Amino acid sequence: MELYERLKFNKNPFSTFSAEQERKFLDEVFIYPNNYNSLRSDIIENRSRFIIGARGIGKTALIYKIKREVEDKNVFAVLIDDFEGIPVKNNKKHFLKLMITETIKLYCATVSKNPSLLKKLDKNDKEKLAFIIAEFFKSLSHREYEGYYDKATKLKSKNLIKNIYNKVFNKPINLLLGGGIELVSDFVRKSFGLPDPNATGFYKNYLPELELETIKKSKNPSEFLEDAKALKLIWFDLATLINKSGFVTTTILFDRADEYTSLGQGIDSITTFLKEILTDTTLLLSENYSIVIGLWDATKNYFDELGVRFDKIKPFNINWSQDKIKEILEKRIEHFSDGKVQASNIFSEQTIEELTALSDNSPRYLFRQLSVIYDVQNNLDSTSSFISNKAIEEGQLTYCKDFEFYAVFPSKKGSKEDILVNVNRILKIGNEEIKTKDYIDIAKVSTPTAISYIKIVQNYGLVHYIGETEMCKNLPGTKPCFKIFDKKEIREISK
Repeated sequence: MELYERLKFNKNPFSTFSAEQERKFLDEVFIYPNNYNSLRSDIIENRSRFIIGARGIGKTALIYKIKREVEDKNVFAVLIDDFEGIPVKNNKKHFLKLMITETIKLYCATVSKNPSLLKKLDKNDKEKLAFIIAEFFKSLSHREYEGYYDKATKLKSKNLIKNIYNKVFNKPINLLLGGGIELVSDFVRKSFGLPDPNATGFYKNYLPELELETIKKSKNPSEFLEDAKALKLIWFDLATLINKSGFVTTTILFDRADEYTSLGQGIDSITTFLKEILTDTTLLLSENYSIVIGLWDATKNYFDELGVRFDKIKPFNINWSQDKIKEILEKRIEHFSDGKVQASNIFSEQTIEELTALSDNSPRYLFRQLSVIYDVQNNLDSTSSFISNKAIEEGQLTYCKDFEFYAVFPSKKGSKEDILVNVNRILKIGNEEIKTKDYIDIAKVSTPTAISYIKIVQNYGLVHYIGETEMCKNLPGTKPCFKIFDKKEIREISK
């Protein structure tokens, strides 16, 4: 019998701690943050929003939940969380292309479920749609198409993918299913009964400054769609077409853009990567669609300096009180035990307080911590019907020692501002209260350098200024004194 069974759970409730792994049971464990209804109505009413919060605070879970609920309100919602191939700088046209290509693929899958959507489009609309499919529908394998089909809305009962292919498309394609042939734009366009797009005419519509003769002579007319202005007009038209076909509106949800691997967690690269799209207010402010962008809170001040209009695009800040974090824990335990177990059956009130404090009120780090404690208990005694105090104490200390500071704090590797360098300096000092002299003694640096080190850890939020001599124990003179604020470091020092 597994430890989780002895604890009266159906499965280990602490084995996952990210929204990507929890999509199947997200609705059962989701706790609504404050002002959620306002956020949802704003998106439906075409008001773009920034969702801002610390790492692990629940931005992705919130975006998943928002997507499901606005789809229930007949909103065409497109989630974009893969940014492979987007350059770090000078990338507005790449973001626009990504929006258009992801949207048109999902829309084609949706139309394959409900072809009547096209009946609401007039001749000019269908010509535009045919042009956009021809230029932006990227070839899809059967498996890729099936993925988009599963994401698509607008069908009450789900049919087998093979039947959808055979019923919707106007030719037998059994060979397509078995032969690994890709689904291409021309095939999709013809299957929907759309006209052959007059590419020359539409390039002229979107790039009126070009001479038609120039376009006709080009061996690769798609090169003219490298212009961000033209791409923006095409995106505006696509959103309008989708709305005209029967949807209340369209929304694009960008998630985890600041976790794109090419950025390396660095603040400078993250702000450079998102600067062009975040500062384009004509793109973000529209009456025909909304754009939702999840942002790491550590980047907000930097985006402020770059001119991102947080005064026009309202931020939605995710913060959890300690009571809310306890509620999140209760909901998780209730779900995995079918309501048979409560948090108080496993942990004392004092332990729950410690768990939430060490998590910094972050759901992800609460469950990361509990995952470590569970594993320690498993190693100590897997036949136990409870989690022991020893497992809790050892698990919390291991969690603190192994904490991934790079995932939470901006990374500036190779510089004096590197987060781990500064954490280790504090641990070497070994006191909860520190002053300039401690840095001088431990790091063997000058007074100005010691002061700069304290400024860095203040900016990280690792220490807080608490006053002069009279507020500091056993510290002579009139030097400033600082207290460690990070609970994980305090736990390591105390042990």
